[in-house]
Amino acid sequence: MNSGITKIIEIEIAQYYSRKIDEVIFVPVGYFPQFDGISASKQFTYEIKFEAKASETFNLCFEVTYKGKSSGLDQTAANVWVHVVPMDKERLCCYEFYVSTLREALKDFPKYRAGDGKNSEVKLLPLDIAEKLKINKFFITVDWKEYQPYWS
Repeated sequence: MNSGITKIIEIEIAQYYSRKIDEVIFVPVGYFPQFDGISASKQFTYEIKFEAKASETFNLCFEVTYKGKSSGLDQTAANVWVHVVPMDKERLCCYEFYVSTLREALKDFPKYRAGDGKNSEVKLLPLDIAEKLKINKFFITVDWKEYQPYWS
């Protein structure tokens, strides 16, 4: 996915959490594998993953290794995981989970080779199970025209 679009989604989610917990949220710039957002108090951290095919596969896909090394769900230091599923071009459905709950629920699930060159190992969580494990589900509508001046 285009890194500019990903960053916009990260900013929109940061704004959502800032309103929700009434605290400033910081979004790291550049490669930062520990988490994607952190509150000013450092009590709240979250990881975001975008799942473009979930509405077709009826699964959420969680990377656990990359080239034989721990990554994704197994590597994050965040306490909350946000899995973003596009509904259409502007509307995004965000499944929110505790990382510890996901790790426990997925520990006995099989791993599958995936990604570019099949370098990743992933676990698939059916959406019906995700609905039961989630702590929240929220929707974000991105007004892409609002960001257009930054692309011109």
